[in-house]
Amino acid sequence: MNEIPTLVINNLTSTCFRQLTSLTIEQLDMMVDKVQAFLLLTPSLVYLKLVGGKKMMDGKRWKEFIEINLSRLAKFEFYFTEYRSIIQTLADVELIIASFQTPFWIKGKKWFVTCECPNEYPKTMHLSSLPFCKSSMFYLPESEKHSLSTYPTMMNNGLPMIDNIRSLFLILNKSMGDHIQEKVCYSN
Repeated sequence: MNEIPTLVINNLTSTCFRQLTSLTIEQLDMMVDKVQAFLLLTPSLVYLKLVGGKKMMDGKRWKEFIEINLSRLAKFEFYFTEYRSIIQTLADVELIIASFQTPFWIKGKKWFVTCECPNEYPKTMHLSSLPFCKSSMFYLPESEKHSLSTYPTMMNNGLPMIDNIRSLFLILNKSMGDHIQEKVCYSN
């Protein structure tokens, strides 16, 4: 994708791939500008999955792009990781989540997201659509990260959040052991 010439993108009418309705791009290592320029070539997408990318965590930008250029898009799955130059706080997570809390995301599309910043790597942000679209993930208890979601807690039993997960990685230490022990329910 890095080799897509600007001339091709500027001459969209003769270059569009209108027959393409489903697209998955993993290990994406491009800025959002280039990704969106490429997606202009695929106006008929119904399904889109993106894993990776740079500067992708702007719900307002994605909303506007989808409304104008991908009007048929019914399912948008993504997992974005961003490394920032300064330590991220809960306020930074709240800013990202706020851009995905509009009627477009919640009521219109019913696309929910979660955003996390691990305490151990405070310059790293993870933003994912729900349910998780990746097949593997690291599990961190709530006490070890800043985490917010647009998914309503009252609906918690309705969406199979981890159905796609095939590998779950746990770092077993004392705090993890304490967390697991708190969550285990013993019956007599």
